Amino acid sequence: MIDAVKPGGLVFIWIYGYENNDWIVKYFNPLRNLLFCRLPLPLVYTLSLPLTAILWLILRFGLGKIEYFKFLRQFSFRHIRAIVYDQMIPKIANYYKKDEAFNLLNDAGLKDVKIRWVNQMSWTVMGYKAK
Repeated sequence: MIDAVKPGGLVFIWIYGYENNDWIVKYFNPLRNLLFCRLPLPLVYTLSLPLTAILWLILRFGLGKIEYFKFLRQFSFRHIRAIVYDQMIPKIANYYKKDEAFNLLNDAGLKDVKIRWVNQMSWTVMGYKAK
């Protein structure tokens, strides 16, 4: 990305945060890597239904106090199912701790690097290419 940016240009990334996603990394990622990302997409979509139902109930009962879950509560069941399905299919998913996320751009030589926690689940990191 840095090579594609003009000198003085902005590089901006939005990545999964490890914070509040450690349960996904420990429990869901192994299942996704071993099973979901290898199955035919229509089958994965079918399997997303019970997982979505569990998440839907958790959200409806008000469990999950982080900002992302509060944000999800405004979406329809269908929209939440699309999010669950989207999490089930990638072959690669990386989750970064704050310092790791910051260092992705800082160690690449970008200047004035800033990081922001988004909905207590992900990071946006931005920095400028030297002139």
